[in-house]
Amino acid sequence: AQIRRMRAALTAMERDRRRAVMPLDNDRRFHLEIAEGSGNSALALAVRTLWDQRTGPLFLRLERHFDTPDLWAAVMSAIEDHDSSGARAAMRRHMDAAARRFQRSWSAGART
Repeated sequence: AQIRRMRAALTAMERDRRRAVMPLDNDRRFHLEIAEGSGNSALALAVRTLWDQRTGPLFLRLERHFDTPDLWAAVMSAIEDHDSSGARAAMRRHMDAAARRFQRSWSAGART
């Protein structure tokens, strides 16, 4: 049931992107489903708290730096396969890609 809810959230995120809508609500849902599915209540609380902080204007401007649909699918596939190492590696790639995009954008903005 947890994996079905994760998959539904991911599918909704992908649908939002195809419609050129920022998938914030479904992205939040996807992350919370993963955190809750871990069985770690502290992780679920931390994810919920961090997501609640994401609604400010600064973060909304930075949101595009974290958009990595291919890696969303990689995380989901690893979870479906019960591959914790693969999920961890896909999440690391997602965060590294976001950091690189943010850094490039920050550097470009500093030159203007």
